[in-house]
Amino acid sequence: MNRIRDMTNPTSFFMETLHAGLMMYVIGIVITGVQSQLARPVLVRESETASFRWQVPAVPEGFISLFVISPSGAAVIGANIANNHQVAGNYTARVTYTGNLTADPKVMAFDLRSVVQSDAGNYTCGNNGVSDIIPQCGQKLVVLDVSPNHVTPTTEGSNLWDTTSSQTFTSTKV
Repeated sequence: MNRIRDMTNPTSFFMETLHAGLMMYVIGIVITGVQSQLARPVLVRESETASFRWQVPAVPEGFISLFVISPSGAAVIGANIANNHQVAGNYTARVTYTGNLTADPKVMAFDLRSVVQSDAGNYTCGNNGVSDIIPQCGQKLVVLDVSPNHVTPTTEGSNLWDTTSSQTFTSTKV
């Protein structure tokens, strides 16, 4: 059906065009799913340094500080809106904060040195503590177990090929 648009009312034309574009955007999200920052994991071998970096999503009202929470539920680092930070517990000797929570957009970034298998998993964000998790905020760490012929991530995934050494990347479930 050919429909001739009434160009005498530009507001109506604009609203129809905007509505159509918005519908396509929503359909795209439904089909592909919302992309999470957790979708791009940090891959490192044991004993290497993992560099985490992600944009902090819109934070809730009353946001004062952001805590990074390890896969075990322990606080790794806390940083406030003035960009002061404190590395927590067992991470003190291994973590260097490089983020900027005063910038717009806010960026959480830190390096975790001497990575071990037990460090693998999802690192998430807590709003003003470890109990109020901020959705879509964090990053996954995959620690590769290097053996003579295989490199095995300690998280779910698919087979990958290392083109430089012909080693196979296989995965195991956590």
